[in-house]
Amino acid sequence: MAHKRLIIMLAAVLLIAFWGGSQYESWRAGQQREIILDGKIPVAADDLSAENESPAVIVVHITGAVLHSGVYEMQEGDRVEDVLQMAGLAENAYADGLNRAALLSDGQKITVPTNDMEEESFLTENDETVDKVSINHGTLTQLMRLNGIGETKAQAIIDYRERNGGFQSLEDLKKVKGIGEKTYEGLADDIVL
Repeated sequence: MAHKRLIIMLAAVLLIAFWGGSQYESWRAGQQREIILDGKIPVAADDLSAENESPAVIVVHITGAVLHSGVYEMQEGDRVEDVLQMAGLAENAYADGLNRAALLSDGQKITVPTNDMEEESFLTENDETVDKVSINHGTLTQLMRLNGIGETKAQAIIDYRERNGGFQSLEDLKKVKGIGEKTYEGLADDIVL
């Protein structure tokens, strides 16, 4: 008899526990539906911290053939095209002389060339009769005229100067991937900053 009573009590406890669990699940599902109906979707704590992180602010200087040259605050991940849109291109701008898809970097200086810069080579400061190409301002086409520089290396030069705010010395050209001592020596007489 005591054994029978113990089985009945155990069954009653299990029944109550099962009923309570199902009621809790029903209540919880109702709470989630209510949150979603209010326009709020439950988000995991990890997702909240990722949403609250905003891109870092970077500062770039744009000059040359633009309507509003100056220093602009941009966000990490912005591209050259984004700052060109903000600064506005002048009528004589030759923006195709830049890699408009390049990512901006903090402290970068972008000089937008003019159409006449695209059409003619740059002379040295003392106006020598021999045309020299500026590694800081030369277009893709002009750079490709240099001895040993094809389209890939010319684009690498443009990418390097956009990322680093230009070349500080002619020898900095050797920092560009694909341009070693031998290539540099072959074109050193034909370039200016």
